[in-house]
Parts: sequence; structure tokens; C-alpha cells
Amino acid sequence: MYPASPKLGLAHLGASTFFASAHPSESCGSNGLPLTPNSIRIYGQAKALQLVKHPHLCSYVDIHRGKHERIMVIQEYYLLNLRRAAQKYPEIRSPRGLARVAHQMVQGLVYLNNFGTVACTVSPENILVDPRGQAKLYNYGLYYMTEAATAVSFPLGTVQYTAPEVLLLQGGAQEGGVGGVGGATVTGNPAWDVWSLGMVLAEILLGVTFFSGCGDMEELVSEVLSLALTASPLQHLAESHNACPKLESIPSDLWDFINLCLTVDPARRPVPRGLLSHRLFHPLPLSASLAPVHPHFPVIDPSLCLVDFAHFKAKFGMEESAGPLLADYPLQPESDSTSSISSHDSDDGSKLRLKRDQLGERSMREVYHLWQLAGGNVEQELKKQKLIKIKPTILTLPSVMVVEGEVFGGDINRSQQLEPTTVVLPLHTLRSRLAHIPPEKYYPLITQGECGTDDLETSQLPLVIRERDAEYQLHRLLTFQRLLQAYPYKADSVLREARKDTPPFYRALVWASLLGVDGAVGQTYQQIDKETPTPTDRQIEVDIPRCHQYDELLSSPQGHAKFARVLKAWVVSHPRLVYWQGLDSLCAPFLYLNFNNEALAYACLSRFINKYLHKFFLRDNSAVIQEYLAKFSHMIAFHDPRLFNHLDTIGFIPELYAIPWFLTMYTHVFPLQKIFLLWDTLLLGEASLPLCVGVALLRQLKDRLLQFGFNECILLFSDMPDIDMERVVRESKQVFCSTPPSVTFRQHDHPRPDPGKDSPSHSIPQASQDLVMDAVSLPELKREKCPRVCGADLLELLAHRRSRSGRLKVLVVDVRPPDEFARGTLADAINMPAESCLSPDGSLLPGPQNETLNSYRGKIIAVIGSRIGWDQVVKFAEAILLQEFPHVCTLHKGIEVFRATGALVVPS
Repeated sequence: MYPASPKLGLAHLGASTFFASAHPSESCGSNGLPLTPNSIRIYGQAKALQLVKHPHLCSYVDIHRGKHERIMVIQEYYLLNLRRAAQKYPEIRSPRGLARVAHQMVQGLVYLNNFGTVACTVSPENILVDPRGQAKLYNYGLYYMTEAATAVSFPLGTVQYTAPEVLLLQGGAQEGGVGGVGGATVTGNPAWDVWSLGMVLAEILLGVTFFSGCGDMEELVSEVLSLALTASPLQHLAESHNACPKLESIPSDLWDFINLCLTVDPARRPVPRGLLSHRLFHPLPLSASLAPVHPHFPVIDPSLCLVDFAHFKAKFGMEESAGPLLADYPLQPESDSTSSISSHDSDDGSKLRLKRDQLGERSMREVYHLWQLAGGNVEQELKKQKLIKIKPTILTLPSVMVVEGEVFGGDINRSQQLEPTTVVLPLHTLRSRLAHIPPEKYYPLITQGECGTDDLETSQLPLVIRERDAEYQLHRLLTFQRLLQAYPYKADSVLREARKDTPPFYRALVWASLLGVDGAVGQTYQQIDKETPTPTDRQIEVDIPRCHQYDELLSSPQGHAKFARVLKAWVVSHPRLVYWQGLDSLCAPFLYLNFNNEALAYACLSRFINKYLHKFFLRDNSAVIQEYLAKFSHMIAFHDPRLFNHLDTIGFIPELYAIPWFLTMYTHVFPLQKIFLLWDTLLLGEASLPLCVGVALLRQLKDRLLQFGFNECILLFSDMPDIDMERVVRESKQVFCSTPPSVTFRQHDHPRPDPGKDSPSHSIPQASQDLVMDAVSLPELKREKCPRVCGADLLELLAHRRSRSGRLKVLVVDVRPPDEFARGTLADAINMPAESCLSPDGSLLPGPQNETLNSYRGKIIAVIGSRIGWDQVVKFAEAILLQEFPHVCTLHKGIEVFRATGALVVPS
């Protein structure tokens, strides 16, 4: 789904917060709808930053939206910044060390430019140094996520390092432009960051803090702008800060590099890519690729094919970690005294942590996910550090409100400047929770089917508890990570593990594997024309703002744009199908899970529709939907005759309520979180499983439905009451397992694979294709109330018809006349001739066989007869259906299908 997330290693998870700017009251957009809150704009835009992966850029782990337009950002973080590192470590402030830092920063900036943005936040405080002396740019995504600072009320960057033209442009969103894989184009000039880098290097080299004597912001801005009037900003800075003697010791290549960076004219100032070829960097190799990696699926891990034993030993702590660490590097904040490694531990302690901390081998997003499951809460941590202050509600009330709705006074306390503080999230609670897990459990051997959860007590607990248990989820993540790395070769193992449960962290990739997504997904999606206008564009544009807009991600402008592209790609790539309302709801779960991978969302949507909604999106789909609804009606009658009879009596037919259920696979009816729970099971089953879900839904509403009339039922389904989705999933499995396959057979279903030689139908002597279920005309389906079962399924039921007590599981009722019954029928069948057992009005008359019939209430009752007398078979089945007998079905094509099979016997 993403490029592989960097491992936690010796990094920390840092949290910072800021406010988005608020819109004026009663503000509406050009479409007449209320303006999207700026915090939602930022939230949707910032998701793309999770795609950034470069060794000199701190990774973005997650982002949260709080109350009052608050944004909380979680990033990779280190305790040492460049200013402190230069003061503490001579090797970093030396010309050679600064050349390495400059080279690493230029690489990171080039990557950002290729991604489609600029940083605008380069400063000594935002250049972090990890324990191995590698520089990493921090907080570089603000310009991108705030859409060139248009969504916040504070200026970006630190004034003393900001290019003069940016200050003159009042935000710097007027010139230049870069576009990339982030999903949107954010304007900005890459040369701005080059100036900032030059100022940072000059400050470290001269050993001073620029403009520290300025009394206020106005004087500071004036000093920065004055640099634009000088011939040599570097010489001017040295003179104004009494640091001229230090200029003489600067090597010529470093002097030339800084002078290039501080070129006053932005048109002549080089961009980061142009600086890579500077002679200062000639002996230094590139650390990594400068091109952003597009998300891809499947994820093939080369390590599964070729084992690097040295890497394997390092993982298990069998040898010392490679690469020198900075001496006395602060591995943790001073306040975190409960961690296993103290801040005064030196190199030996650092290596000890590398060997023993298996959590450090996990990805940052994975660790953050587990930290939340272990009770971690970002907002609470920010409150502890007073970065979020709680005010009494009465103090936030406005002092004045004008007629137009604009308010004055009493605003929420919001900082007009960006809060520079970063809070380190404490991981000691998570580590203590997982400390007892042996190291070998972190590397399950998937070839031996080892999953590591069967012996856990939580494995038998309800799903809602398992999903919130950090230890259980860790074991599931370890298992699924290994299996997904080996997909598609381990597709069967993924399916087997998913039957237990699907970890939310890997839900997107698990769903893709269950749907059989494979091949060049990204290339296929990229080749689809998503720009040329089509007749459906207007309908898509109307539907998107109404689709799951309670969700912050899908309601963002980025969410709307991605919605439109994925839906249009599907329409364009399926010319035989058309866009029907509801397709947007069907797309929502896949887009939400694959927000940074539109190609995978599109591929999953296409495979899902092909499997579960085959032909539903034809231009003329009435026959397809009518057949589906008829089968659903048969399923209700088969599993709950009392409810079916009531709904049939009041005329409340599935056409009045079930079309949105099946056309959108319940996504139009339920919120996304319930859909995730439902589809985790739905994707494991066949195309008939949605019918079973519908039956389970009606069962949960049964008590109310039996008391309601037609109008009350209409009102009930117009505003669906709260549904226990775990119960629906559980009961839908029971319904599916107790339904013969031929009951849900549809002629418009996706063609099923031919049964194998070991299937039950091949173990039965077969001389006629009549034993297999085939199409039934739509008028017949709608006229009959009970489902049909094919001969093969009935023989299979009879082959396993006895329970452990020896009692038959299925009762065969032959409704032919006694003389025909005497010439041959199925074993253990009873004869109840329709002519003598049914009254003129079609009801069941009292008789000696009724007691036998009643004794099988709850078992499958198969009504059989001749093909010529089919009407009598249907009438008899409906007669016992009126008596509220469940599991009543009729034999498709009559008893004649058994004449060539040897299954008929002469009754004694």
C-alpha cells in the first residue's frame, strides 16, 4: 500500500500540534455548500506525506484532527538538532562534517521537489541528527499540508532563515510551481530552501546566532531584507556579527557553496538539483534514490527468496550493530526514566538496546498503532505538556454577535505562531507489555504454518477485544506481514489466517489479496484516461459530496478528487457497464483504506464488482436485480417463514427496501467502521453471502417488523436503527452454512469454476446434467415462494442425513399419487399426495402424516413430485410454509432427474 515504512530503530515518535485557520461564519463555496473546514483540508492533504521515504527526511507517521480546528502530527523524531549537535560534536561542525550535512539536506530537498513540494521550514532546529550522525529534515511537510500556508493564520518557517523574496511575497505562494506524486500540485520555489540552507550553514560555521539582538519581529524582518541589498550576504553576516576571522578558515569549496546558496536574485540562485553536482560533494555518494516511490501491490520481499545470514544474525542480536554511534548521544528524553536504557548510557548501552529491543525492528507506523492499542493517546500527551490547554466553556462564548452571524471575542485560545515544541511519545508502557515475548516470535516461520496466536488467551475472546489487544495484534501483524510479503505465492495462507480475523492495520492489503488483485496494478491505472470529459462526470460530481461525508478523510477536497478519479477510471475501463447511483458508496471503503494508492483502490473495486455484483451495472439491469431480489425472498422464506408470511401479508416486498442493500453491498446503509467488520467476512465467502447477510439483518429486526404494518416498516428502513454488526456476521455465517448451494444459484451470477474431481457432486453417479442447477425463468422465480434445490444437492443432503443420534437431518415429502410413489421414490421418503392433503384453498388438511411432518420441524423438508405435476409441488410447499415450517424447498425439475442415477427405490 505504501513504500515500506522505515523501522523505528533508535528514533522516537514525536507529536506536535497547531491550529488551522477558521472560516468566517456562514461562509459558503461557489456550489452553495458550506466551506470545508481548513483542518479537514489539511487532514486530507497531509495523508500523502506518509508516502515520503528518504533517509534524510523524517517520516510522517500519522495525523489527527481535534476540536476547534486543531491538528496533531506524529513524526519520526530525534532529540538532537543540528545546533546542539554542532555545539557538542566537533566532527559535525567541522567543514567536512558540514559538507556531509549539506549534501544530505540537498538530497532530501531534491526528493521533496520531485514529490511536489518545498519545505519552507529549513532551520537548525528542524535539522535533526540521529545517533549515527545522519542529518534528517524535520517538519518539512507544513507547506504541503497547509496548501502553501493558505489553511493557517501563521507564517511558515523561521524568519531569520527565510529568503527575502518570501517575506516580500507575504507567504511566498506566488511564484514557481512543482507537482509530484502527492496527489496535488503545491506552488513554491525550490530556491527558497536553498537560501535557508545557506543561512543555516553560515550560522554554524561562524558559530553565532544570527540577529539575536533584534528586539521585535519588525526589526528582525528588516534585518533579513537588508541582506538583499548587499553584494555578499555571507560577508555582511560575518561583519555584522564580528565573525570575520572565521571566514578565513573556511575551505574554498564550502565558501563557494554557501555563497551560491545566498544568491540574492532568486532567478539566479540554484535549485537543490543543481547543487548536487557542486564540487563540494564530489567525493560523497548519494544516500538513496531521489525519485519518490509509487505505492505498489503485491509486495514481494526479496529476502524471502535469498536469505542474508549476516542480516539475520543482526536481527536476533547475535552480533554488534553496524556503524558507529555518536558518543553520549541522548537516546531518550530526560523525563522518560522508566525506559530500559537510561540517558547517560553510552555506546555500550546503545548497542545493548539495538540487540534487545525487538520493537525497534518494527515499522514506525506499526509501533504507533500498537502504542495506541496499549492505551496511548496523543491528545493526552499534549495536554500533559501544556500544549493543549483546557478553558471553561463559558470563557469561549463570543462577546458580540452581529446579525450576519459573525462573532467577536471569546475565541478559543489559538497561537498566532507555530508552536515549535515536539512532545516525545513514551513507549515504555508498550515495551513492558511486550517484554515477555521471545525474540523468535517476531519472525514466524510461515512455511510451517506458525501463527503464534492460538496459544494466547485473547484468541478466544470476542473480536472487539482482540482488535484492541496490543499483544494479540502484534502477533497478527507479524504473521500477516510475512504472508503478504510472499503474496501471491501464499494467497491460500492469507485466506486461512483471515478466516480467524483480519488485523485493521493490514486490512487494505488483506482485502486486495482476498480479491485476487495481482499484476501491474499501478501501470494499468495510470494508462486509463481520467481527464477527458464523459457524460457521467456530472452525476459523479453530484454524488460524491453526499457519500460518507461524516468521515473527515473522504470529505476532504483530496478525498473528493480521488473519489472522482477512481470512479471515472472504473467507468472508462468498463465500457459495457454504466455508472449507477450507489457506485460511489461501493468505492468508499476501498478508497478509505487505500487513500494513498488510488490504483489499488480501483483494482479492488473492479474485482469486487466482478465477483459480488456481476452484471449489476449493466445499462438494463432490471432482470439481474429482480432475480437477486427473488432469491432473497426465497432465502427469507427458507430461514424465517414466520417473518416471510408477515411481510408477504402486508405487501412489504424486498423491492421496497433491499435494492440499496445489494446494489451497494450495504455501504449506503451503514457507516464505514461497520462495513469493515462486515466485509472482513464477506470477502471470505462466495457471491451468495450478501443474501445471507440480508437474512441476518431482518432477523435482528424481526421483533419490530412482526409488530409493524406497511407504513411503519417503510419508516423503519428509511432510518436504519442501530445494528449489532458482530451478531449479523455471526448469524450470516450460520445462514450460509445451512443453505444448500443451489438455493442461491443465479443465472446472472459470475460463472462458477468447474467442480473438482473430489467435490461431492463427482462422488455421485451422474448420468444426466439435470442433477445440476440451471436457470429458472424470472416469472417462475417471482411466482414461487419456496426455493428450489437441485438433485445433486439433495443427494448430498441425504448422504449425510443422519445426526449423531441417528435421526434424519432431511425429510423428503413425495406429493405424487400413491401409485406413482409405489413405483419408485427416494429412500425414507414419505408420501403425502397433494390431491388428498390440500384443501381447495391450498391449506394443509389434517392427516396421519402430519405428525411425522411436525416431528421434522426445523429440519430441511424437500418437497418432490413429477415434472408434469409441478404446480402441485409448489402448492404443497407453500401450504407447509404457511404453517411456518422453516427450511422448505422443492426439487428442481422433479423426481425424473433421479431415474438414471439409481437413487430411486421401491418403498416397503
